[in-house]
Amino acid sequence: PAEPIRARRAPWAAALDTASSTAGPGLNAVSSASDSTLRIWPRPLQQPHPPVWAAAESPATIEWVASQGFGMSTVFLPTNVVREKLDHYLGLTKAQGGRIGRQTFMLFRNVYVAPTDEEAVADCDPALSHMLFLFADAALPPDPTLLPDSYAFHREVFARSMKAPETFQDIQEAGIVVCGSPATVRDELLAQVNGLGLRQL
Repeated sequence: PAEPIRARRAPWAAALDTASSTAGPGLNAVSSASDSTLRIWPRPLQQPHPPVWAAAESPATIEWVASQGFGMSTVFLPTNVVREKLDHYLGLTKAQGGRIGRQTFMLFRNVYVAPTDEEAVADCDPALSHMLFLFADAALPPDPTLLPDSYAFHREVFARSMKAPETFQDIQEAGIVVCGSPATVRDELLAQVNGLGLRQL
């Protein structure tokens, strides 16, 4: 069976700790399982190290990101789903002693601007469709239903990703992509950040 995603978090977290360490230039263990080492040059001079931001979607990852005091974002999610992820993240604020909050949650949006809305859609629609096709071909399993239970959340996400929206307008209305004239893009971004109570964009 495939290795559970959660089993991969420990070596990833160790590598992140190494990369963000402001200690001396010695070797640092990345994974006790592989017994490998990693040297980071140059080491961060800023203390504490520069802020770390992570993309998160599953409940377990959101909780882990919050437990580390990291900033969080999401990618390619409708605005109403972003709100759900934001609420989950903010629900952990008290437990983290105020290290996280709205100021550490970023709205991530793909934006395309053209002189008019019509020109923007004509450019963006085929380009986005091509990108999504390449992503699906490279990243999505042929049949998500065959994934083991340890991948239950991602099994659902992959299955959802394989169902294409009806039209490009559906993607726009969901807020996933912001596309249009300068005025249209400005108004849509303002509507989203104000609706979510955010400023990080």
